[in-house]
Amino acid sequence: MRAGLILLVACHAKQPDRAPCSTVAARFDHVARAGLGSDVDDAVRRGAETQLDGIRSALEKLCVDGKWSAEARDCMVAADDRVTLDACAQKLTDEQRRALDK
Repeated sequence: MRAGLILLVACHAKQPDRAPCSTVAARFDHVARAGLGSDVDDAVRRGAETQLDGIRSALEKLCVDGKWSAEARDCMVAADDRVTLDACAQKLTDEQRRALDK
């Protein structure tokens, strides 16, 4: 009986989030920086990198405040390029995507 109770409790325990919003924001930052190819002027690169720091923070806040699903977060963390990130954004609700577009 005791083993059954332990199994029941284990099955109903909340599973930890697989990809926290901080990791989603870090992945976006990585993909965006990688997208700044070697053909980008140094001044343009520095400007873009400065903006990316703010975007990373804003994205993490949107993810946390919007309570993005684990499915969407996991998808984004696995993304290797902007096209895949955009496809993962389709896993967000309409309201979450509108907030992201702002």
